[in-house]
Amino acid sequence: MEGARGRAVAVSGRRGVALISALLLLLTLTALAHGALLLARAEWMGSNARARAAEAEAVVTVRMDETLQQGLPPDLSDEPIWASRVLDDGTGSDGVVRIQRLGAESWWLEHGANGHAGRGTGVPGRLLWWMDPRARIRSLGAVLSVGEGAAWTVLGSVERLGFGSVTGPLDTAACGFGALTVTEVPDLVRVLPEAEMPFGLGLLSFDTLLARTAETVDGIGTPAPREEVGACVMDDPWNWGDPERLEAPCGSVVAVRAAESPLRVEGGVGQAALLVDGDVELAEDAKLYGFLMTSGVLRLRDQAELRGMGVALGGVVVGSGARVQGSACWAARALYAARAQWMPMASPVPGVPPIAP
Repeated sequence: MEGARGRAVAVSGRRGVALISALLLLLTLTALAHGALLLARAEWMGSNARARAAEAEAVVTVRMDETLQQGLPPDLSDEPIWASRVLDDGTGSDGVVRIQRLGAESWWLEHGANGHAGRGTGVPGRLLWWMDPRARIRSLGAVLSVGEGAAWTVLGSVERLGFGSVTGPLDTAACGFGALTVTEVPDLVRVLPEAEMPFGLGLLSFDTLLARTAETVDGIGTPAPREEVGACVMDDPWNWGDPERLEAPCGSVVAVRAAESPLRVEGGVGQAALLVDGDVELAEDAKLYGFLMTSGVLRLRDQAELRGMGVALGGVVVGSGARVQGSACWAARALYAARAQWMPMASPVPGVPPIAP
């Protein structure tokens, strides 16, 4: 009897151990299942949060792009370094789009929380480049610039005296200088170093400038202001404004023109930013006030005059009766007018992705 009772106790003990083991296993599995559930829930919540953040970032990115597409206020160029301005005040949304000046042509675009100037929202900002006429003038550093290896011949006169001065009939506003001026005295002629190739203005290549110039001319022509019934006729490609009568109907018109083949300007007068893919010749008593850039040779003959700045990749010939008067004022006036076509808005710097705060 005692042996049977002992065996029963042993069996009962084993069953107890098995039950406890089963309970421990059940508890372990339950804990693991609960942990897996918590991990899955956390992953789901994290995934949703990332999706919401990505969606919010996409919305803000589109908003910044749209704000940029609207163009930048021309007077933004007058802002000092580190100054910032709100481009979109966020009416009806939860933030503002702000741009800050980092350098002469460097800008930072970001999205910030309403009422918290300078405090970002975690959305990557963008480093932008926007052509500044004054910076381009300083960068060229000469009344006339030619390509490396190109020849220049000056039989007439090339002058730089008063290059940075603002003289009548222009004032600082008409020059486009605003609160800032160009005071440096440049070289008469400078050879563009290889480091400044490809040919163009800053990050804008010559081909890009040509493609973005809406109005073209070709062959031979004579620029002259054209008025009808007291108004300036704007659809004439050879109407290049009236720089010698700024009070006249065409006095405020600064032409932006391109020629995709050699061009000869015979007499006449105009104020313009002129691009020529090929040789360009100013002949007879032609007077051009502004900025001229050509991939070929620039020739001034007879009593022709250029007042402003010129860039000629193929070289320069200034005839005995011709004259080039360096003027930052006239060059800037032309480049500010041209920027409305060439680069109305800042562009992301190539190779630099959006930068997270």
